[in-house]
Amino acid sequence: YGNRQYICYVCYTDPQDGKVFGNVEVYEFAGPEVAPSCNTFTLEVLSTTFRSIEYAITPSNDDTYSYSLITKEQFDQQPVEEYIANMMAVNGMFMPYTNGYFSRLEEYLLPDTEYVLIVFGYSAGVCTTEPTVQIIKTNPQGDASQCSFEINAQALNRYTLSYEVIPSDENVIYYYDICLGDETADGIKNMLDAAIDEQISIGWLS
Repeated sequence: YGNRQYICYVCYTDPQDGKVFGNVEVYEFAGPEVAPSCNTFTLEVLSTTFRSIEYAITPSNDDTYSYSLITKEQFDQQPVEEYIANMMAVNGMFMPYTNGYFSRLEEYLLPDTEYVLIVFGYSAGVCTTEPTVQIIKTNPQGDASQCSFEINAQALNRYTLSYEVIPSDENVIYYYDICLGDETADGIKNMLDAAIDEQISIGWLS
């Protein structure tokens, strides 16, 4: 990583007992120098639901940067610089980074919960800017019993059927399935009850 000093120890050892032979040689070297960046970031919330946040990051130049989304509760537990340092230490060479305009959809979040988007310049394992943060709150969960649904068949031929389910409230949990058209209303209800129970039992629905 950049802007850090390293010491490498080299020696010869017996493959059986690990006994060291000869002298231990020491090499000192430094990571690449990484200059601070003048990059600044504009953070925009594109959409929110009760379990998703879509956001966009627009940097002022093409320098690389990294980002993270955590709960406000996590954010309040430690200084943001400490969180970033811990994140870099854990992720190492797998630290996520990008450059230029970037958008992302975060899903399976908690409803009615504050999250913090953290963005900072990042290069060769070093922060190159101060962190930019924005608080984003997910929507409360809606009432599915008050929701109506529109169903649009998009493609229909001998072998395939494509359809779109559009709820009147995007903040509800709902289930959908498809069956043969000769089912009765009671038959469809029984089929849905059995299918939902099965998916709950294997942890796919909650």
